[in-house]
Amino acid sequence: AEMIDDVIDDVHRRDRTGSYSWRTMHGTLLTWTARVERLSNKTRFFLVGVALAGVVAFDVATGPDLAVSFAYSLCTMAAAWAISRRSGLAVAGLSSVAAFVVHVTERGEEDWLVLVLNSVLRGVSFVLLALLTSAVRRTFTDLVDTTRLDEMTGALSRRGFLDELAEARRRAMQRNTPLGVVYLDLDGLKEVNDTEGHAAGDALIRQFVDGVARHLRSSD
Repeated sequence: AEMIDDVIDDVHRRDRTGSYSWRTMHGTLLTWTARVERLSNKTRFFLVGVALAGVVAFDVATGPDLAVSFAYSLCTMAAAWAISRRSGLAVAGLSSVAAFVVHVTERGEEDWLVLVLNSVLRGVSFVLLALLTSAVRRTFTDLVDTTRLDEMTGALSRRGFLDELAEARRRAMQRNTPLGVVYLDLDGLKEVNDTEGHAAGDALIRQFVDGVARHLRSSD
């Protein structure tokens, strides 16, 4: 554990030239996104459904004097980010219909035109929010892949290795299980680069990474 702490601290010391606020925000968002992705789709649907039902109940309880469109928006964003764009659009539609029904129930048949127009505008805003959230999610995923994966081999980069190491250490401490770190050195790489060129050296590295990946377990 002490050796792993030293590795993490050493990488953190060398990373302090970057923006601390950006790294903190990026790391927090990455951590929570990873935790959500470990949940099954059924669990995610259930949680979003419970949240939406809670918002509807709150909307009914508070009456027409308090607007809760922001809460409906949060449900839409959660579905689009944590599940899929299609799910976000579905929740956007359900939120719009639910808000319309609640408002009709509260206000009766008066101002039908205003109620319909408000519902349409609200629905359009929810749909746009779902599409925007989904686009940001895809951009974030691409950014994570760029920063966490080595472009040549597809293996974890130094940043990705540090994130995985910190998460593995957290799980090991939580479960009180041992954790080991294995270092592998590729002998003769310099000679290959010098005699056959860097393209051959890169091919050797990719072959080595592919061979190791085939023999790793999902828990490694």
